[in-house]
Amino acid sequence: MLKTPLVLCAMAAAAVSAQAQSVNAVQIGVPAAFRALVEDTGAMASYRAQLPSEPQGLTGFDLGFSLTQASLQQTDRYALGTQGLRSTMRWASLHAHKGLPLGWDLGAFISQGMDSQAEPNGIDQRGVELRYALLEGSTVSPALALRASATELSGIQGYRLKTQGMDLSVSKGFALFTPYAGFGVVRAKGQAGELSESVTLNKTFVGIGTNLLLINLNLEYDKTGDVPSYSLKAGWRF
Repeated sequence: MLKTPLVLCAMAAAAVSAQAQSVNAVQIGVPAAFRALVEDTGAMASYRAQLPSEPQGLTGFDLGFSLTQASLQQTDRYALGTQGLRSTMRWASLHAHKGLPLGWDLGAFISQGMDSQAEPNGIDQRGVELRYALLEGSTVSPALALRASATELSGIQGYRLKTQGMDLSVSKGFALFTPYAGFGVVRAKGQAGELSESVTLNKTFVGIGTNLLLINLNLEYDKTGDVPSYSLKAGWRF
């Protein structure tokens, strides 16, 4: 008779334990802490074009591979409620940009976290951009471009984040180098179960590109919200 309730208690405890392994990875519950998480991950997932402002042209194409490191600033506020996020995050990305008629360009990227401890395949990011050259630039004048972008972050169990961004950038070629800079705004929305938060973040970035034989190299610094990041990209542009 005593064995039956003991068995039932053991089964209940096992069920609770199994459920604990599958609940949302974000179990923060405090709105301020969840907002901090959305601000950090929204900045991390925001679009980084890693390109000067000149349009590619109708026949132009850019294909590249990049490495990025970002320093999250508020991990101490949500560390107990998350898994797989560290104060320093690194990821690898594959980029593709295609020139369109009339000064338009279309771009996209996919990325994979390099050292996260998130769910099986790590933290994934993907995004698209549409850019218009307000000024196409020349040997004596700079290029000016307006970009709209959207990204999505996944791979943290039970947490989803999307961003939309708009930025303005300028670039000017000098001999073998093309420096560029820009600023904009990012709108990020994160959701975990019943928790949902939207934040608006300011973005600034500077970079420089150069060609070495057949390889195009690009170095970029980005600060979105309070999160700084550095990116190095190598690719082919033609």
